[in-house]
Amino acid sequence: MTNRTIAGLLLAGLVLLPVVIVGSAKLPLLAQESTETDAVSLPMTFPRIWLRPGKRKGQPRPSLRRVSGPLTITDTTLEISGKENFVEIPVASISMVSMGRMGRDVDTDWVLLALDGADGRRVVGLRDGRKMGYGQGTQELFDALRNVMKHLGAAQYRVPDGFRAFDRLDFQFALALPEGWHHFVHSAVMIDNRMRQGTIIFSAERIERGDDNDAILQRVLAGRLDAFYLDRVAAGDGKACDGLNARQRERLIERGQVELTVGGYTVAEAPVAGADVFGDCPGLRVQGVAKNLAGDEKRVDLRAVSDGETLFVFGLHHPAAGETERSRLFDAVIDSVKFAFSI
Repeated sequence: MTNRTIAGLLLAGLVLLPVVIVGSAKLPLLAQESTETDAVSLPMTFPRIWLRPGKRKGQPRPSLRRVSGPLTITDTTLEISGKENFVEIPVASISMVSMGRMGRDVDTDWVLLALDGADGRRVVGLRDGRKMGYGQGTQELFDALRNVMKHLGAAQYRVPDGFRAFDRLDFQFALALPEGWHHFVHSAVMIDNRMRQGTIIFSAERIERGDDNDAILQRVLAGRLDAFYLDRVAAGDGKACDGLNARQRERLIERGQVELTVGGYTVAEAPVAGADVFGDCPGLRVQGVAKNLAGDEKRVDLRAVSDGETLFVFGLHHPAAGETERSRLFDAVIDSVKFAFSI
């Protein structure tokens, strides 16, 4: 299958996005890898913070009320002392720290905390409460909280042995990546100056800047690179955290059918879709098998879920040889995925 043919399918939304860069003249194809943490001194205090409970579709609001007051960060809690009430958030309950918009407040960013509890995941927002909420310290608060979580091995930095946290791309999602693996931005769509859509390749092999993007993608889809991809597109109709509809199920099966043939393979076992759950949302899993003229098998495993704004499709292509180890790593990564849900 030629790159031109693949590109046509990409535009149809069946395989992967073509390279599209909007609002940015240059895009670093390979981000710097770093696991260093800035020095952390606790407790840490911010003089005035607003806390607002958020609400995700299909879930009740958290029991927390709106609070305004000083924030104290310790190694076990986040404490906000308001005039009429006191809020304490255990660090152990925080599953992800991200940054984004809240509800109709489209002019300002909030630090978003995903909280896990007995009644499911809830989200609250924090921002600099000085100057009637327009203080310039929200970014500083986000950087501090992210650094504290990284220092404590909490939130998205709580990962299994042999893995490291990956959350660099605008903190839209986080996952645990095997130690020694790298990421390569194959394509990107910039929305509001953020890399919100596009294709990322995660690989055991370091992909250098300047390498042919299409050739790399061909190697991934043909199962000739120890890697998997993540494709992000606009959610659209039928794609939400409460599930993907029948049409999206059909499209994912079509996608699997096309991807099975990349690299000179023919379909041996037609792709089949089944229910899947990861990132706190129900989704779909499509699996199929292909063979080439030499009789070698290639297996394709697609995992799709939506947070309501973005459809995330993870794809693993691998030969039957070595299937167990690659599948084990891929399953571990999928189990670790967390999304920074819009509120």
